[in-house]
Amino acid sequence: MEEKQKVQDQNAHLTENIRYLVSLMPSIATASRDIGINRQQLNKYLNGSSQPSLRTMRRVAEAFDVAIEDLTLPPPDFARKMHKFRELEQVSIQQSLTSELTDQAISSSQALRPYCGLYFRYYALPSTGNQVLRSYAMIYQKDGLTFARFIERFSNAGEPWKIAHIRRSQHLLSFNGDRIQCIELPTVRNQKASPNFTIFYPTYMKGVQYLSGFLLGSFAFGRRPIFSASVALERLPVDRIRRSDLLNCGLLSFDALLRHSEIAHRLCGNDRASPVVHIME
Repeated sequence: MEEKQKVQDQNAHLTENIRYLVSLMPSIATASRDIGINRQQLNKYLNGSSQPSLRTMRRVAEAFDVAIEDLTLPPPDFARKMHKFRELEQVSIQQSLTSELTDQAISSSQALRPYCGLYFRYYALPSTGNQVLRSYAMIYQKDGLTFARFIERFSNAGEPWKIAHIRRSQHLLSFNGDRIQCIELPTVRNQKASPNFTIFYPTYMKGVQYLSGFLLGSFAFGRRPIFSASVALERLPVDRIRRSDLLNCGLLSFDALLRHSEIAHRLCGNDRASPVVHIME
């Protein structure tokens, strides 16, 4: 009698656990396809009118990457084990991606060394009309990695600084193919980095003076629309931060920037009269 009750309990557990696994899928059709059985048969397992064979249980276990013996665990124990496994799997994926990105950055460090220095960064914001944002940038290396720090000031250049108008960010640089990618990282001040990615064309001339590229980002306020814009870096002929350079950061009219033909050309291209910028509503 006890053995019969044990089998009944295991069958009931199996039904509940299969329901739980299928609930993780987008649809029953997707689950039946991944398991390799038809939908009608799967429905019988879900409503308990039929029990899967050992061969089918093995298919279920392989489809969901679980141990076959776990399928007959009491449902609370099974759900707890699956939740813990999915958390560990997510951590493993994150660690793998982080490791891959770090390895790529380390292998790029020698090629990126000539780019270390102080810069002005220019790009147009879609919300500021005919204006360009000039920011302060520092590219440096630490512990075998190459970083860029940006200080953005969302007020007119030359005006007194106000903390409320300033945004600081840190980015990791690496070569991806024959392009330089720049990915924003969380910082102590800002644990949640805004989505921001820039890709630059490298320069093959001796002495890095300018870099051109494209920025994809999102506003940190309001409806946070996604936007893209051409971006340019201008190297400063100094090896230390100067107060006058910081004061010159901020919003500039594009007409004033036209006097700087090199930057204007890099932001606009050959056939445009204004900087390249797009906003995606």
